[in-house]
Amino acid sequence: MNRRQKAVGYHHESMMGGGKIVEVIDPPDSRGIYRAKVSVNGIEKIPVSTFFQRIGTELKFLMQLTKLMKINALLTVNQVYMQEGLLRV
Repeated sequence: MNRRQKAVGYHHESMMGGGKIVEVIDPPDSRGIYRAKVSVNGIEKIPVSTFFQRIGTELKFLMQLTKLMKINALLTVNQVYMQEGLLRV
């Protein structure tokens, strides 16, 4: 939840915290990326979230993401996430 009490975030299952996947909208594609409806503390997040295949621990995921962000410093987080096969291990 952000300061405006809007449901935000959640793009990897290991980071769910107060979030919950309510419904998978699109099954995983060739990169393992899928879309799902999410609720955060009982409030539905709009729009749906993109998720990445489970690649192990949250730490491993964050380390991989940090490495990719350094390589692609000019890209936004979403652009890095969506590149072909980027988060596959």
